[in-house]
Amino acid sequence: MYDYRHILFPVDFSDQTQVVARKVAELVRETGARVTLLHVVANFPEDIPNDWIAPEDEPPRTYLQRRCEQELQELARKAGLGDAGLACLLTGHSARHAIVEFAQEQDVDLIVIGSHGRGHGTLGALVGSVTAGVVSSARQDVLVVRDGA
Repeated sequence: MYDYRHILFPVDFSDQTQVVARKVAELVRETGARVTLLHVVANFPEDIPNDWIAPEDEPPRTYLQRRCEQELQELARKAGLGDAGLACLLTGHSARHAIVEFAQEQDVDLIVIGSHGRGHGTLGALVGSVTAGVVSSARQDVLVVRDGA
């Protein structure tokens, strides 16, 4: 096994998130690495779920930041990753760019990402577009977790 010290788990809250969370928890147990869960909201996407739309009396950025932190805390708790770092980025960049940049800035040495997420990738059945972009751009090792893995 490799000597990973910091694992980045980009989270999109898709159906595959729980599968990836189990793999991350397994890696953390095996390596003793610390883990950071990262959710990126890029350009306030149009396909955001209705329950993530800010109420009229709260600024959208504030609401999304708070909602993101709550969801990441719940995911970390359910996955047994209670000591995980949590990061929510609201960015004008693509999710791919934000993930790769965050990994570099935070001295991450392994990115664990699902093969498909919420988006509709152009690479068909192989991998989603964000995953493909991370794999091709990241300087770190990238573990792509398949559905049902």
